[in-house]
Amino acid sequence: MSTYVLIHAAWHTGEHYWPTASLLRAAGHHVFTPTMSGNRLGDQKTTGLAESIESVVEFISEKNLDEAIAMAASSSQALQTVLHIACADLFISVHLSPMTANL
Repeated sequence: MSTYVLIHAAWHTGEHYWPTASLLRAAGHHVFTPTMSGNRLGDQKTTGLAESIESVVEFISEKNLDEAIAMAASSSQALQTVLHIACADLFISVHLSPMTANL
């Protein structure tokens, strides 16, 4: 089976993907739903995008998930670029909202 890393959009948490993660786990997949730095309970709300991205890169590295499939929300496009650089073997899919799908 596959391993997925579901990456939330800004101002959300990994909890946003728990229902999806449950369905994927029921199908036998391994699923991770990390919460980016700055969005965790008690985090400083002054955390910048670079710090948030670094927290996901660190999570993937610490868990040795460099061959996982990462699914990121459309507002995580900066994250997509960084993950391509930091985790060369990681397959990344970015969900486009209907508003941006035709761009």
